[in-house]
Amino acid sequence: MAARHAADFVHHEPETRRWIDEYIHDGEHLWDVGANVGLYTLYAALGDGVSVTSFEPVAATFAQLTENIALTELTERVVPLCIALSSRSGVAPFYLASTEPGTAMHSLGKPENAMGRFEPARKMQVPAFRGDDLLGPLRLAPPQHLKIDVDGHELSVLEGLGGLLGQIRTICIEVEGADGAIEQFLARHGFESNPSCSGRNRLFIRTKG
Repeated sequence: MAARHAADFVHHEPETRRWIDEYIHDGEHLWDVGANVGLYTLYAALGDGVSVTSFEPVAATFAQLTENIALTELTERVVPLCIALSSRSGVAPFYLASTEPGTAMHSLGKPENAMGRFEPARKMQVPAFRGDDLLGPLRLAPPQHLKIDVDGHELSVLEGLGGLLGQIRTICIEVEGADGAIEQFLARHGFESNPSCSGRNRLFIRTKG
């Protein structure tokens, strides 16, 4: 699966690569939430002076993420964390749609992802944190940009950012179908949807605050 991701990278999600190229600049920091094996983490970190914190809670996929970071010699620019982000901190059940590394459509809290309820291949317990709970204990760099690909858990990730949202300038979110709740939440925090990015990867840009 990881090899397939790499082979498809040039053709897969061009809007995400365009966002990275156009909006993330020298000296800025990205949080990649649901980083998988790190394709977009690594692509962003190749930019001059760009650094990334990558969140991937699936242990087998996280192992490939860290291996890819090492192989590309980007260990000084990328901080990988094997944790989930959510609306509250604590240990939480995590349901795997597949045990193969690099797969997606897993779910935190209950066996229900963006496509609906599913029969999990495995259940495990993972550490989950509010994003704003991590700055003090781990001294993480706050993000200017945010990428979220969590298969149905997007709103919980956003709710857990708290005051961090005020420092974020752009957010790229993979959303299956229309999700008015995400758009309404971000509108209340000063973001507008960019009409030039209308596929499943939605781009939100801060216009207020």
